[in-house]
Amino acid sequence: MKRAMFPVAPGLIFSLLLIACAKPAPSPTPTTPTATTATPAATPKASPTPTAAPTSAPQYGGILKINVGEPPGRPIGWPLESVGAGLWLIQSAFDTLVRMDYRGNIQPLLATSWDIPPDGKSVTFRLRKGVKFHDGTDFNAEITKWYFEKVQASKHSATQTWTTIDVIDDYTLRINFSRWENVTMMRLAGTVVFIPSRTSYEKMGLDWTRLNMVGTGAFKQVSYQPSVQATLARFDGYWQKNKPFVDELRYVFIPDTTTAALSFAAGEVQALSMGDAEVFIRDNLDKAGKKYLTAGAPEGLAGPLTLWPDTGNPESPFANQKVREAVEYAIDREAIAKGLGRGEQQAAYQVAPAKSWAYNPGLEARYRRYDPKKAKELLTAAGHPNGFKTKIITSSSAIRDQMVPVTTYLKEIGIDAPVEFVTAAAYTQLHTGGWRNSLLAAVLNQSTEPFVGTLQVSYFTPGQWYTSVKKSEKFMELYAAVLTAMDLDKQKAASKEMNTLIFDEAMYIPLTRTERGKLSGPLYVEGIHDPGFNYREVPNFWQSENIWMEKKAWLNK
Repeated sequence: MKRAMFPVAPGLIFSLLLIACAKPAPSPTPTTPTATTATPAATPKASPTPTAAPTSAPQYGGILKINVGEPPGRPIGWPLESVGAGLWLIQSAFDTLVRMDYRGNIQPLLATSWDIPPDGKSVTFRLRKGVKFHDGTDFNAEITKWYFEKVQASKHSATQTWTTIDVIDDYTLRINFSRWENVTMMRLAGTVVFIPSRTSYEKMGLDWTRLNMVGTGAFKQVSYQPSVQATLARFDGYWQKNKPFVDELRYVFIPDTTTAALSFAAGEVQALSMGDAEVFIRDNLDKAGKKYLTAGAPEGLAGPLTLWPDTGNPESPFANQKVREAVEYAIDREAIAKGLGRGEQQAAYQVAPAKSWAYNPGLEARYRRYDPKKAKELLTAAGHPNGFKTKIITSSSAIRDQMVPVTTYLKEIGIDAPVEFVTAAAYTQLHTGGWRNSLLAAVLNQSTEPFVGTLQVSYFTPGQWYTSVKKSEKFMELYAAVLTAMDLDKQKAASKEMNTLIFDEAMYIPLTRTERGKLSGPLYVEGIHDPGFNYREVPNFWQSENIWMEKKAWLNK
């Protein structure tokens, strides 16, 4: 059976990069952030994350300019409303009570410790003393309760099990739950619970707050041009002693892949985070001889490039499982991984990565590997002997390019599926509001445990994410079991069964997977140390308070 090969790296970008490139630099391995211990019930026990020895003592000073691609598109100063690219900014200016690493370990931040009773009906946090907001006001339990009740009143999914919030004393806070869920602590390490200043909010109002970040984070906002750049300066009153190291952070928004590559090659930015577009940028940087570092992480759990079919609409062709299976058989995932993956991708046939609790090796013999004849048979059996018209929707220029071979394969069995490229805001509206008779394409966030956390973060939150994918009654039963099991072995078993059901029902169509630690952005120049990129399941979780630069990495302009 003939397999197609799909090259990347357009020659024009390569030629321009040859002009733009500066002197190459070596590529050492970056360090990873340290972690402390915590013991929440029914969640993986927190454990130290190994940290590589630095090449020298951290140095102070310098301006770090990072291209984060798409502009936020949403408010940045009111974390409750912030999503997407805004995360880069808000975690430099705000803190949460706890952090979670990419293995699901919970670590202290504004909370120094916490207790969870055996029934999981509450969590009591002991808060850090002596913490100041950028406006000089104190952080305490009352302010935390005030903001958390705002989040709760918004009906945000992160608070769906919350009942009441109690202030025990100035630095002790208890959140009460209707039931325990195995993503409870993950939610408390999430984006919506970055804590803003109450004083600034009440003095200036919500509209002002939406554009002005006033938190307890390592950097305070200096200026913000929503579609151009955000500038943050070192906060001298930061609660972590002797941090941060960098004088200033400049976040720029350059979504175009070619422009982003040229800007990085020319030294106009020192770091670059373009998600899945980085595979193409790296190809061109390599060909032009431009050296860079990547922020890989050890023992990675990688999420796949995935197609989300509209199965909730009865009129959609994808509501028929035979059609979904036909799509899987039609696509040569091995060829795509080999042709586009730089030797760093592999074909993906099940949602869970091999190192996940949920991975089922027993499925390997049943994988729907490339078989166009079988695909046509299934399509005919589904009532589409002549195929049908649909579309693949994405907001990523890199995914748009990766969909070229996918559309070619689908065309061969009669499915006409051109790629529709939309803005990030439009894509968000589709996966929250629904889409019809089509496929959404995106890269699943790199997976964390528990497996149900991965599903909530990247595949769906009931009634909120990827709403056009139908969830069967059996799926929701397993989802509930994984979500509430206090016994870890039972949680793992239910996770595996859930992943198996996703495969059996062809709910989602995984295509290729990039192993974390191989191709794992962001990209950055030599001389940058301890950025903490990729400490969670997506690259735009990072630890800006720890990053430091040798003078050779300082911004020249």
